[in-house]
Amino acid sequence: MPIRNRAIRAIRKTRSLLRPRSDSTPTQTGPSHMDEPISTESGSGCRDNPFNLQQITHGCASMPPTSYTAAVEAHHGTESMNVVGDGSDTPPGPTAETEADRDEVKERKYWGPIRNISESKLVELVKHVAASKSMNDLGSEWRVIQKPRGAFNQSYILESDSKQRLNVRVPACGFPSRWNEIDAKLLRDTALGMEWIRRKTNLPMPELVSFDTSMENAIDAPYILMSYINGRPLNETWPANGDDPTEVHERRLKVLKQLSQFVVSFSSLRFDRFGALSFPIDNDNDPIIDKALRLEDTNIFTVNRTFFGLPVDCSLAELIATRKGCAKKVCEERIKYHKERAVAKSLRNSDVSLESKDMPKVVAGYHSLWKMMQDVFLAVACLRTNEPEFALMQSDFNPQNMLVDENHKIVGLIDFDCTEAIPRQIAWCSAPHWLAADWNDDFMWPVEGGALQDMMPGDFARYRAEYCRFLREACASDEALSDHRFSSKSHIYRALLASHETFDKIKSFVSNVMVEVLPRNVKSLDYYAERIGKKGFLDGEEVWLKQHLEELFRPDS
Repeated sequence: MPIRNRAIRAIRKTRSLLRPRSDSTPTQTGPSHMDEPISTESGSGCRDNPFNLQQITHGCASMPPTSYTAAVEAHHGTESMNVVGDGSDTPPGPTAETEADRDEVKERKYWGPIRNISESKLVELVKHVAASKSMNDLGSEWRVIQKPRGAFNQSYILESDSKQRLNVRVPACGFPSRWNEIDAKLLRDTALGMEWIRRKTNLPMPELVSFDTSMENAIDAPYILMSYINGRPLNETWPANGDDPTEVHERRLKVLKQLSQFVVSFSSLRFDRFGALSFPIDNDNDPIIDKALRLEDTNIFTVNRTFFGLPVDCSLAELIATRKGCAKKVCEERIKYHKERAVAKSLRNSDVSLESKDMPKVVAGYHSLWKMMQDVFLAVACLRTNEPEFALMQSDFNPQNMLVDENHKIVGLIDFDCTEAIPRQIAWCSAPHWLAADWNDDFMWPVEGGALQDMMPGDFARYRAEYCRFLREACASDEALSDHRFSSKSHIYRALLASHETFDKIKSFVSNVMVEVLPRNVKSLDYYAERIGKKGFLDGEEVWLKQHLEELFRPDS
């Protein structure tokens, strides 16, 4: 399978969170620089990258820009990080050469000159920045030692004669025919947001050295220059790799305990609205919450893309209402599709019986169950009165964005490019995203390859429980850290808040919940939904369902 296809597949598998298209307005056509640098060398630890939650900022193919780092595992370990494929999976012969040529043309359109910036220009840039900031202790001579490339950024790692290292990260769209005002804004918000979070927390993050949203510099491209963190991505050490099971379990617990202690730093970063961390044009120090951006086109590798802004909801109730509006439109479209399909079938052959199920009613039934689940969540996952309902959190809380040393100590957290204020129930108190993969709408066990390849079905709940225990311990001495009570159910909340985008997501979430609440109905869930769609809930049925949904959704006391 070509690298590009693997990347897209991986991204779809990890997309998570909040992206209502309803009531949103397209903003402007143009590419996004969102992404995360991906190291092609084992143990290099270079991972400068972008909260979706998707890293670079707020744009993403369908989630909060929660997931571009999924491309890391799709690309990791390849000789070249070609976003659109390098032809390596194509059979030999004339066809392979033709496809490789076409891929190279696509790459040139996507990357332009960004992947081939000369060492002399990079050295000139670093020397100029060092001189302007009186950073003479870094060294006088520099050389490029690594060129890790992700799906959306090209990184250049430079080392000085004093062994200091810096990371120059350049967005893939950072050349004249692609760069635009939205990209410039996103890069600035990314750079300033990363540094603001680093100052406000004790997180081991890269330090911002400099950035430029223009092309008026030594490399003729926009960039972010940051410190380099040396470590190994956790997605390389989380798998068993043939090690002793007891040793594997202990090192995983060690990482989870450290992580639970780090995320508490986010607890003070609260906001009164949902949206992207942004900085006014005349203020580099005091961020605001602005519209989060998403990509209209689901193909994140499109050269010219259109963004739309999400509503800036000011409460969880508003956010749920927005998602209900989106889900209503999604279900209406699916019902219309099934009705038109039935008519077309009957016209083609009136003797052929139609589907045994009344699909419009099936859709309506799933929608009714989904709305009930949204209402129950809103009723039981409550915050204290008059408290801000949103908090910042890393968008892609996954192992490829965590760097560890040889002793499994976390030395770096990366991928803060798309930082958004999201509901507190799924913010810093959330279980790590990869431990909630079994609630993703397209999850299938066993997982082939990647960090989850050795995870057994019961391991997800097992390690979530361990992480929640560590988080409770980390919050025990401070009543202000009460959000930890949401942790044990955060995987359900995240799936719920991400399930409004398509009918398939709605159906998948409802099915996952019904497995827990009414398992014997799951084998014929379509018929159960059809009956609800036709007749509504029977006497006592709605009350019983709500009671059991409350038990499932209720946070810890």
